[in-house]
Amino acid sequence: MGITRTIIFAAVLILCVLLIKRIMGDRKKYNESRQQMLKAKVADMKQCTVCGVHIPEKDIIMKDNKIYCSLAHSNQNNSTE
Repeated sequence: MGITRTIIFAAVLILCVLLIKRIMGDRKKYNESRQQMLKAKVADMKQCTVCGVHIPEKDIIMKDNKIYCSLAHSNQNNSTE
């Protein structure tokens, strides 16, 4: 009877260890994918030459190697020079 209990206990212990490893591995994969998603959502920001507001790099207006947040500011800055 003692050897049977030992074998069953060892089998249950091994199953528990494998289950915990699987859960921890899934959590690690989840955290890695979440970090990649967060990095993908962060945009490079640039500052408008006129008003100083920060805007995503994809939305900037470049004129004479200067950064603007809108056409109005790019025209305003060119008219004052």
